[in-house]
Amino acid sequence: MIYISQNCLAGHLYHLKGVQFTTPFIWCVIDFYSMKKLITEWENINFHNYKLEKQDTQYNIIIDNLVKIQYVHYKYDEKCLEPIKKDFGDIFYNKIEDYIITKYENRLKRMEECKEIPLFCICNFKTIYEDAVYTEKQLKELEQYNNVKVLRGCETKNPIESSIRFFNLL
Repeated sequence: MIYISQNCLAGHLYHLKGVQFTTPFIWCVIDFYSMKKLITEWENINFHNYKLEKQDTQYNIIIDNLVKIQYVHYKYDEKCLEPIKKDFGDIFYNKIEDYIITKYENRLKRMEECKEIPLFCICNFKTIYEDAVYTEKQLKELEQYNNVKVLRGCETKNPIESSIRFFNLL
């Protein structure tokens, strides 16, 4: 199964299932407009046409000039000679750009091998990332698609609580 969410929900769902990530959209933030493009244009997006951008302290991958994926948990640290996970799952590394590209490409390969239609898992939970919170109007707009599942009522819950609740509905 390919899970994609606008926040780290999908990463937690893969952990709960105990399976390897089959999408490059893990531990990232996807704003509403990019998510809608993923849902509506999935078959037409060239996922190999991408570029990595740095915006302040954050890294983004822009796919096919249509979709922006914000890798919010990947941080540059010149002192880290190996990737180190700390601070709520953030990964620090002095070669973080190479690390992001490698993760993206490896997971993209698994996604292509999987050949399934993704399930877009949308859930607003307590987060500091504004782009990861969709309005009620946006949620209604997305849930009209067959491969989208929206879970409401998690706005005050943490990511793990929300993920368990979502997982139990799958």
